[in-house]
Amino acid sequence: HINCHSMPAVAGRFATDFPGLEHADFVVGDRDGSTASPALSALVCEHLRGRGYSVEYNHPYKGVELVRRYGDPARHRHSIQVEINRKLYMDERTLARHPEGMARLQADLRGLVETLLATEPR
Repeated sequence: HINCHSMPAVAGRFATDFPGLEHADFVVGDRDGSTASPALSALVCEHLRGRGYSVEYNHPYKGVELVRRYGDPARHRHSIQVEINRKLYMDERTLARHPEGMARLQADLRGLVETLLATEPR
């Protein structure tokens, strides 16, 4: 299970414990390994870094209710939250899409899904 969200380029003052933090391109969260195999989460991080993105792991977002509810790595049920920085595909002020950024992001996320489908997470 992959739970995707978008996040602003800079954390708002009420949205996180780290107001003003400039977010990485992606934040991959598995609630400190409690909702997915850390090796599987590392694979997601490595895949995205291999595409040239900056990636943080469990900081500042670890995952919330959906990954907590559905993740149970001991039973081979893995759930990972993926936060995507909006600056990759849009102008946050005007909400206008960046077509090149959107196309790149779509291709790279498609590649991530293909990698995960080919992976045995046990």
